[in-house]
Amino acid sequence: MKKLKEEKAITLIALVITIIVLLILASISVATLTGNNGILNKANKAKEETEIKGYYEKIELIRNELRLQKENFVPPTIAEMKSEFEKNQKDWVVSTEIKQIDAVETLELKTKEGYIFHITETRTEYKGKGKIVDTSALKREDALKLEIIGEASNGKKLVEITDLSGEDYYQIEYQIDSTTGTWQIIESGGQVEVGASSTIYARLTYETNKGIIISLSIEATEPTIVARNIDTSEIVRKTQIPFADLFEITWGSDGTGTVEYNVLGNLNFNNMNYNSKDITSLSDLEIGNYIIICKISSPSNKQITATKQNVNVTKLANTTVTNDSNNNVNAYAIYSQYDLAYFRDLVNSGSNNINAKQMENIDLNTGKWTSDENWITTFEADAIQWNSIGTSTFDINTSQFVKDNPFNGIYDGNSKEISGLYINCDTAYGSGLFGYCENAILKNIVLRNSSIFNFYCAAGIVGNAYDCQVMNCESYANVKSTFVVGGNVGIGVQVTIENCVNYGKIEESRKTEESAFGGIIGYAESAEVLHCKNYGIIIIEHSDGRNQYFAVSGIVGKGAYEITINNCSNEGSISATGSFSVSGILGISVLEKNRIAISNCYNTGSISTNSNNNSQGYAGGIVGIGNGVAINNCYNTGNIKGDWAAGIAEWLRYRKLYK
Repeated sequence: MKKLKEEKAITLIALVITIIVLLILASISVATLTGNNGILNKANKAKEETEIKGYYEKIELIRNELRLQKENFVPPTIAEMKSEFEKNQKDWVVSTEIKQIDAVETLELKTKEGYIFHITETRTEYKGKGKIVDTSALKREDALKLEIIGEASNGKKLVEITDLSGEDYYQIEYQIDSTTGTWQIIESGGQVEVGASSTIYARLTYETNKGIIISLSIEATEPTIVARNIDTSEIVRKTQIPFADLFEITWGSDGTGTVEYNVLGNLNFNNMNYNSKDITSLSDLEIGNYIIICKISSPSNKQITATKQNVNVTKLANTTVTNDSNNNVNAYAIYSQYDLAYFRDLVNSGSNNINAKQMENIDLNTGKWTSDENWITTFEADAIQWNSIGTSTFDINTSQFVKDNPFNGIYDGNSKEISGLYINCDTAYGSGLFGYCENAILKNIVLRNSSIFNFYCAAGIVGNAYDCQVMNCESYANVKSTFVVGGNVGIGVQVTIENCVNYGKIEESRKTEESAFGGIIGYAESAEVLHCKNYGIIIIEHSDGRNQYFAVSGIVGKGAYEITINNCSNEGSISATGSFSVSGILGISVLEKNRIAISNCYNTGSISTNSNNNSQGYAGGIVGIGNGVAINNCYNTGNIKGDWAAGIAEWLRYRKLYK
């Protein structure tokens, strides 16, 4: 055993000697590696410096994040920072303690690596200015001193009043913001709390003699900054359009200062000088995520820093989409809600014939909505309302539909989702993601967690469409209107709707004399509806159902002229109180010379219509009331209930002409 130990020792010594020889041969000495200036020590110091710098930046970012959460960007207190580190930064903070260091309240923070940081409050500095207010018999202005010595816990300044006269028979009196009220007596060296923008007055008295009144005004001397991201969280890089303004700079009484932008990403900005109330914009940023720091330096070298984290820069660039002729066409790439809003504004300002392709999922009201299991979405009071792409209005004086700026291009949703769309509108003739389209192609759009109300016409995808194609679209929106509602399309004339699905709830908003409600389309004229499905619940309640034009259906509410409905189905439940004609596929066709062909369709949803006042309800599994309708290879398994009810069609006229 002893011999074995000796052999191990000899082997270890040989290994050490070999390493030293190799180092010498490599011209590297042991001192070069391990000395005070050795490679290993330098590497350790560099590592420590990097870690310390990282912690400095992290602490400053947390401080500024707290500041941005407060009204007027007031800096956080020591106690607020201590609470933040203790609650939310446990992954790297070991302990925090508030101490008095050099007579300054300081937060001592220890990290898991053993680093200790001393953090003080970044508060606005104040100055006091002595001033002679009046004179009287006792002229001793040089014998009384007012001085700011610190800050009270409530944010006020501590002012110390001192008698320098050396005469112990003098009495000190003071008031705040007045010299006409009751004077308070205070001992020399006493302290008074004085708020910002206030003035403390003091005087010496002796019996009936009143001394000269002096004052100290508490005045802010630092410029202020209001930093806000005008686009809430994103800067949008727009094609041939400058960047959105990021920060609005407001100066205090000091006047001109320096604005310094630091972008902790792939780009940095140099110092730039601006005058009072200038608004500046960031220039070309590449696509990416940045931390923007805006620092204000006053002439007296006082600084305030505001930080905006997670600024996502997206590019509204050109891409291509394929139209139905398999031709590639130029289009805008939609990455964010700001890209989508900018694209809408281009269309609504007159650039109708442009195209777009959605590249990412988009939430138009992040954090401002909730949805239940039936896709009923509730929005908070401060939710942003969506203005539809493509505009139209209804002139109430002439009862005429007014064309404004219809969308004429191609929108490819790319099967990406749009959520949080919120509309509450009484003026537009059609509302939805798109309001009014002519000769347009809308495809691959998925609309979720949305709520749409329009007085005249509402739908999830497009409110009013003429000579358009709507393909491969899904709507999970809760839609309401008085006259016409469709899960995907409100009013469609000369349209083709193909492979579209509705999951959203459809409702009537109030009583009306003429209405059309459809899970896919509310009113269709000269249209094709192919391979579409409705799973959404439809609930309509009329207070007076006497008008024969009430129509409710899972696919087409009301149809006119030549219409083809093929390979469509309804599986949603439909309940219509006081409505005239209710069905799974076609609610009503009102013209005698229609040519409507319904083939290979089925209904499995429950259909019910109840009498109300003078109304009679017609309910059919496929058709409620049909003029000029041919039905081929269709079936119903749903429960049908009404004053007049049938499994396929309750009432047909001229049906033999068009089989």
